[in-house]
Amino acid sequence: MMIPTIIEDLRRRLDANRIEWWDESLEVGGATIYRTKWKSEGVTVSCVWGFIEHESYPGARMGATAGWPDMIECALIDDGKIREPSAMLVQQVIERYGGGLR
Repeated sequence: MMIPTIIEDLRRRLDANRIEWWDESLEVGGATIYRTKWKSEGVTVSCVWGFIEHESYPGARMGATAGWPDMIECALIDDGKIREPSAMLVQQVIERYGGGLR
């Protein structure tokens, strides 16, 4: 999978802030989902950006995540429960969740 610019930007900023992240991206059923996760303040932050390719029109894409294509959908995962999902710009993600482990 070729990493889109918005995901590269997020990961580069996490690296610059010395935040250890991991990749859980996948392709399934015509959907391509780029998922980046890391720990912040004792919870897991999960940011996704993805799309579905239209079978009849190669190259035609439809967003599969909130805010697509300009924003990333982020949520907190605490005790296996997803909470606070919202679409954000990369800078907003870093400002809100870029604290790493505290």
